[in-house]
Amino acid sequence: MAQDDEDGNRIFQNYLAVKEVQLFCAFPRKGSSYCSVIDMPGLGDTGVGDQERLVTVLGHDVDAVVFVKLPSPTGDYWGDKDVALFDLAKRALIDLPLEKWSFVVLNRTGSASGIGSNDANCQQLLSSAPSKHIEVTKMIVADCTDPDEVQLRVFAEVVDYLNRHGAHLDDEFAAATQDRLDHLRDDVNQYIAEAAACLGSEGSTEREFTTFDSLFDDMWSRLTNGLEDLAANLRLNAALPNVELAQQVDAAIERARTEVAVPALEDIDSLARRHGAYSSAFNVSLHSLRTRVNDQFQPLESTLRLSLEHVREEVAAKLRDDCELSTIDSASGTEFFRKLATLVPSDAKILATAIEVLCSVDLTYRGFLQYRLRPHLMVLHPDGAIGQEQIRVSANAESVYEALEVLHERAIYRIEEAFDAWLSEPNQVAAAVVEEFVDRALRASGSKAAWRSLYLEHRARIWEAQFDELGDRTKVRQDWNEALDVVKRAAAKPLQVTGR
Repeated sequence: MAQDDEDGNRIFQNYLAVKEVQLFCAFPRKGSSYCSVIDMPGLGDTGVGDQERLVTVLGHDVDAVVFVKLPSPTGDYWGDKDVALFDLAKRALIDLPLEKWSFVVLNRTGSASGIGSNDANCQQLLSSAPSKHIEVTKMIVADCTDPDEVQLRVFAEVVDYLNRHGAHLDDEFAAATQDRLDHLRDDVNQYIAEAAACLGSEGSTEREFTTFDSLFDDMWSRLTNGLEDLAANLRLNAALPNVELAQQVDAAIERARTEVAVPALEDIDSLARRHGAYSSAFNVSLHSLRTRVNDQFQPLESTLRLSLEHVREEVAAKLRDDCELSTIDSASGTEFFRKLATLVPSDAKILATAIEVLCSVDLTYRGFLQYRLRPHLMVLHPDGAIGQEQIRVSANAESVYEALEVLHERAIYRIEEAFDAWLSEPNQVAAAVVEEFVDRALRASGSKAAWRSLYLEHRARIWEAQFDELGDRTKVRQDWNEALDVVKRAAAKPLQVTGR
C-alpha cells in the first residue's frame, strides 16, 4: 500500500490502518447506466465492526441485495452462518420485509468445473429454504463463472424486478418511515407534557399573598392617580397647539416660500418655445410649483407619528417608574407596551385590549394632512381652486412670472392660515387615545382584577426583594419552560417522507 508523505515522496508499506477502503471499477456490461453493484463480504469474511457497516450499507446504499452461495458438490445445507446472515440483513430495513428486496443465487458448478457438479445439492437447498425461514423475492440457480448466464439469469432478473416494483417499494418504505416518525412525534409530545408538569404548579404561601396584597394595593393607588392626572392634563392641553408640530410647520412654510422659487423669465421663455404657448408654460410651471410646495410638508410625517409616541411614552413612564414595571422591561413607548402585552395573562383580556387600543392609533401625513392640504394646493393647478377661476396670462414671460408669484404666495398663505386650526388636533387625538386607555384599563368593570392577575403572575420579577425565594423558583421554571418551547417548536416542524 502506498501513501504520499508531506514532501510528496511515495512510501510503500505492507500494512496501513485506515477507517474505510472503497474500490471502484467500471461495470463490464455497457448500456447499464444508473446501476451499480456493490460487492460486500459475507458473514464469515467480516472483521471487527464489519457487521454494523454491512447493515449500514444495506440500509442506505442499495435497492436490492443478492446473496450468493456456492453449494458443495459433496453435500450442503443451510447452516447457522447462512441464517445469521439473513437475520443480519433484516436489521437493515425494519420497515420493508427482506423478502421484497432480496434474491438468493446458488452458484451452480458442472462436472468439468474442477470441483465436480453441485446441481443436485442446489436443488436440495432450493427445496429446504422455506424450512429455514429463508424468504426472498426469488431463488436463482446460475453458473456464476459464465458472464452471459449471470447477465441473463441474475442481473437482468434483478434489474427487471426493480424496474417493475422499485417505485412501489420506495413508497412503501416512505409510508412506513412516515408512520414511525409520526409515532416518534407523539412520544416526544408525551415526554414534553410530562416534562412540563414535572416542576409542579407555582404555589404560594399565605405569607406571600399577604405581602402581595399590600404591595399591589399601594401600586394600584399610584397607578390610578398617575394615569388619571395624565389624562386630565392632556384634556387641558387638547385645545392648545402642538408645540413640536407648530415648529415643524413654520419650518415647512419657510422652505415653501424661500426654497421653492418661481421660474426665471428666461426659463419661462424656454418653456413657451418648447410647448408652443405661454399659457402652456404657465400650466407646466403650476404643476411644478404645486409638487415642490407639497414636498416641503412631507417631513411632517415623523413629527405626527412622534406626537403620539411621546404620549405613549408618558403612559409607559407612569407604569415603569411609578408602578414597578421597569423590572419587567425597560423599553420605552410603543415597544414597552408591545412587550407588556406578551406578559398579560389569558384571564386579563380587558387589559390586553386597552394596550392594543393605545398602540394601534397613528397620525400620518397621508391620513392627517394630505387631504387637508390638497384644496389649498389647487390654487397652483391650471384649473384653479374649486369654485374659483384661474388667472389668465398674456403671451409674455412677465405676465406668467407675475401670475406664478401671486399664486405661489396665495397657496402658502392659505396653507399657513389653515394650519392655525389644525395644530391642536394631534393634542386632541392624544387626549382621546389616553382617555380611552384609562377607560378600559382603570374604569371598566374587571380592570383592577386584570392588573392584579398581571402583577400576581410576575410578582417575583416586579418585587424581587420581597419574593426572592419565589423568584428563584420562577427563574428555574422559566428557564425550563423556555427549553421545552425550543423542543416543542422542533417537534412541530413538518417531517414528510416521500418516495420517488
